[in-house]
Amino acid sequence: MGVWLTNDEIKVDFFVKKYEKDGYSLLQSQSVEGSQESKDYLFLVNRRNEIHELERNPLKQNLKICEETENYILNHKDSYLSLSTISLITENCGTSKTRDLLSRLSKELIASSDGILLKDNLEKIEHNAIGTTIPDFIMPNDKGQNVQISSVVKGMTVIAFWASWCGPCRSENRDFVKNKKLFDEKGVKIIGVSLDDDKEAWINAIAKDKADWLQLSDLKGQFDSKISKQFKINSVPYLLLIDKDMKIQAAGSYSDIATKIFLF
Repeated sequence: MGVWLTNDEIKVDFFVKKYEKDGYSLLQSQSVEGSQESKDYLFLVNRRNEIHELERNPLKQNLKICEETENYILNHKDSYLSLSTISLITENCGTSKTRDLLSRLSKELIASSDGILLKDNLEKIEHNAIGTTIPDFIMPNDKGQNVQISSVVKGMTVIAFWASWCGPCRSENRDFVKNKKLFDEKGVKIIGVSLDDDKEAWINAIAKDKADWLQLSDLKGQFDSKISKQFKINSVPYLLLIDKDMKIQAAGSYSDIATKIFLF
């Protein structure tokens, strides 16, 4: 649990919370004095945690979290905390309600870089919704040979959007390598789609990470490339889990995908 910093003097009391079962401790904020927005942040975080503890029904959890977030936003339309809070509760409220909450904010916040990023993320979620059939595409592999995606997808497949310059992507590559046997046992293939524009950097990253699954890239670079626009990719890493019919079964992070795979 962090601290919301504003351009004010604030005083924060911390405590050490021990998680004996998991073997670690966290420094957490207990109270804040000074900035009202910093106080509001602590209250909102504590309230969400309280709802999770007291309400076991996930649907009721989401409803309560969404209602309380909406109440705060309606009374703080110019607050950057409102925008930040909306971006955290998309999973609770759904994309339609999140879009509605975003529209309630001031024009300045909606037009800010984070407001635009949230809007783009909502488009990505809706575009890559579970059950959607992904469009077929052709892209060169690391040997320069064109590969049609539909010709290699024969079962459950992870499409991992990544890049050599992306630290979290490289970390996910290591996770795939570490758990490759588990993916193989589930019959899940991995296909990497790189947003690199430097072939040497891309090839070196594949070798260094030992990412020896099918690797594709048109080397057009980052988020203006055709493949980025096709899948509404505005950040990496980003993963899609598709079935043999190229229908999306899960989307998001490595943990989102792995959870879905190992629940099958």
